[in-house]
Amino acid sequence: KGGAEGWIIVKSTGAMSLYDVAATDGAESVIDHFTSGLYSAPEISDAVLTLLDRQKVEARASLTVEPITETLDGLMQFKMPWDVLNFHGFLPDHLELYQKDRDVPVIVGHPGWVEIDVTLNFPESWTIAKVPASASNSLDGISWKRDVKVSDATVTFSDKVVIEKDSFGTAEWP
Repeated sequence: KGGAEGWIIVKSTGAMSLYDVAATDGAESVIDHFTSGLYSAPEISDAVLTLLDRQKVEARASLTVEPITETLDGLMQFKMPWDVLNFHGFLPDHLELYQKDRDVPVIVGHPGWVEIDVTLNFPESWTIAKVPASASNSLDGISWKRDVKVSDATVTFSDKVVIEKDSFGTAEWP
C-alpha cells in the first residue's frame, strides 16, 4: 500500500526548450508535458522554473504517484510516458522521426537537447521486479541515452536526447 514519491528535473535547450509552454503556463505545464502519459498520472507539487530563457528552460517538481490497483500475476506495471528509444515526446513541434517516404527536409530550427531526470522512491513493501535497461544510440546529428539505476526501493531514470543540427535532408532523417 502507499504510492511512490520522488521528483523530476527537466532541462532543455534550443528548439527543444519548451520556452513557450514555460513562459505561458509555468513550470507545472513543462513537467506535465513529460508525465501526463504515466499509467497513473502523478500529482505534481512544488513545481518551479529554475531557468527561463528563450534558449534554455529548466523546471523541477515533486511527484506523488498513487498505488496502481490493477495487477498482472500480482505485478504492477509502471510505464514511463515518453519513449526515448524512438524519441517520442522529445521532438520539437511533434515531428515524427520515422515517416515513410519523407520527401521534404526536416528543419528543426535550432539544435538542442532535452534531459529528464526522475527519481522515484517506492514503498518498502514493494519489490522492484524489472526496469528498462540503460541504453544509448545515435544517428548522424541526433542521439539518445538512458541511464537507469536501482537501489533498494529507489529507481532513477536519466534520459537525454540531443539534436546537433538545425536541419536534416530526407536521406539523413530516417
